[in-house]
Amino acid sequence: MKKSTIAFAALALAWLVSAASVASAQWGDLKIVFKADKAVAPKFASDVANANCGVQKVALEEVVVDPKSLGIANVVVFLDDKGDKPKIHPNYNALKAMKVTLDNNKCRFEPHIASLWTEQTLTVKNSDPVGHNSKVDAFDNKSINPVIPPGGSVDANFTNPESLPMTVSCNIHRWMKGYIVVKDHPYVGVSDTQGTLIIKDLPAGEVDFRAWHETGYVSDAKIGGKDAKWKKGRFSVKIPNGGMETIEVEVPTASLK
Repeated sequence: MKKSTIAFAALALAWLVSAASVASAQWGDLKIVFKADKAVAPKFASDVANANCGVQKVALEEVVVDPKSLGIANVVVFLDDKGDKPKIHPNYNALKAMKVTLDNNKCRFEPHIASLWTEQTLTVKNSDPVGHNSKVDAFDNKSINPVIPPGGSVDANFTNPESLPMTVSCNIHRWMKGYIVVKDHPYVGVSDTQGTLIIKDLPAGEVDFRAWHETGYVSDAKIGGKDAKWKKGRFSVKIPNGGMETIEVEVPTASLK
């Protein structure tokens, strides 16, 4: 048998073994809806009109609650691996080549909270007609503070997971603030304007998570009307094989301070 034929057979066998391993593994999804117990009046930054960003006002995003659904935006939930790297579904492999963009847009950071896998590259761009600096304060990576001209962009890599989200700010426009969540796995969700987040293709079984909000870890929570009391945001969920676990979490507005 020719060497090329043997090599091809070995490669095919390896692929079959890998495919069988994925097929035999168990995976499921998690959906969480975060709700406040009452509405929160929005607050706005001052001096925005003089910044020439194309807008007359910018809402501060520390606490964002939808007035109709009472959904809480910008709650971060991530798998708490406790030092043991979790199994990662092959569907996430394509993310490694996809850059995560953080944009200076209308004198705010878009998105307010970005999620970055350590395998990915962060692109910080500036869509505004004025210059910005994007000061990223890291704990376990090298901090950066690039000045980005209008239409410009800067790439950065953060190869170490961060225990807490990194703060992003602009010294030129003091109200601008955002966060970057850096983990060595892709299992991170950020709630949308309706308070909903979904994390897909998690390892099935009992999985530990942490919930974080800009005001601190989500600890004072209720599920089904009962107190959950997540110590420092820690909670566990049983992820069903081939299905989705859905929970609704009520968070007292008074705790978001």
